[in-house]
Amino acid sequence: MRCGFCIVPCPASEFIGWESGSPRGRMLLLRGLLYDAIELTDTIKNRLYFCSICGICKEKCPPGVDTPTIFREIRENLVEHGEVMENHKQVLTNIQQANNPFGEPHENRLAWIPPDIELPETAETLYFAGCMSSYRTKETAINTVKLLKASGIDFTVSKDEICCGSVLFNTGFTGMAKEFATTVADLINSNGVKNIVTSCAGCYRMLKMEYPETFGLKLNAEIYHTSQLLEKLINEGRLTPNQMNMRVAYHDPCHLGRHMNEYDAPRRVILSIPGIELVEFPESRELTHCCGAGGGVRSAFRDYSVEIAAERVKQANELGVDAIVTACPFCALNLRDGADLIKQNIPVFDLPELIVKACGL
Repeated sequence: MRCGFCIVPCPASEFIGWESGSPRGRMLLLRGLLYDAIELTDTIKNRLYFCSICGICKEKCPPGVDTPTIFREIRENLVEHGEVMENHKQVLTNIQQANNPFGEPHENRLAWIPPDIELPETAETLYFAGCMSSYRTKETAINTVKLLKASGIDFTVSKDEICCGSVLFNTGFTGMAKEFATTVADLINSNGVKNIVTSCAGCYRMLKMEYPETFGLKLNAEIYHTSQLLEKLINEGRLTPNQMNMRVAYHDPCHLGRHMNEYDAPRRVILSIPGIELVEFPESRELTHCCGAGGGVRSAFRDYSVEIAAERVKQANELGVDAIVTACPFCALNLRDGADLIKQNIPVFDLPELIVKACGL
């Protein structure tokens, strides 16, 4: 159709400023490559990788073209032909050698667990912290464990946890992603757990959707994002938030919202706090503005990624809120960096942190 509805909302299009940086432009580049009308250059490769696969283009597409899948699969094709971003090569190496994208020692993966919290070897519920919460945003993992303990959930954390494969999957290393997914699925199924809860929107999408639908891996457990479990625990009276007189804006993570259609659970959890005023961003729910971190963009184009996050922070300032709340540690990290970039000290809470404060834990 070449209508161009996808151009304006695309965060990459906004920052690159050229047609080739928009979803429509990327589709035209792909057409040119498929028909040998153009040759692959470094500039074209950058355009194909400078996409967070956030999915806003699919939401805006009148005929409903599955652009995120197309943009992910072209990366798979580029990887097969050795056309990989240098930073993504390093991420791959880190995961292969240390089981996490940061290259941190695997033996330090559970170093975030507070010394006063003892966990059993086996339990009905497994908390899958994910790489981001294990190594970078440790407060998300710590606060989630505090909430699980306070609610009386029978849970544990596995010492054998490794990367779920999300970053590999979204940067085109599909074969390696399947290898890690298979290992994680075997680990989960062998532990006999009935429930898995994760704070990471990317892990949630992988475990809940990609494992069974893309890789044919069946998990013998129910998969919950922390927002969904927190809503359940609050409704059951196992967690009771106290008064917090705050005005907050909720940022929808792309992996949790557009990709998994979970918009309401985080909002209901926030609204369960007495005194909270929840304000919507100008673009929210299925039309939310991406924070700019996903799809390998932050690892390959760090400065642009943080600038995109800074634009979201500016929107929050215009709304006059006291804090930004999100439900993904990766979003929280990038939004905090965006706030630092424009020298704004607005707090960015990942949802478990907000609920820990509200419950006085």
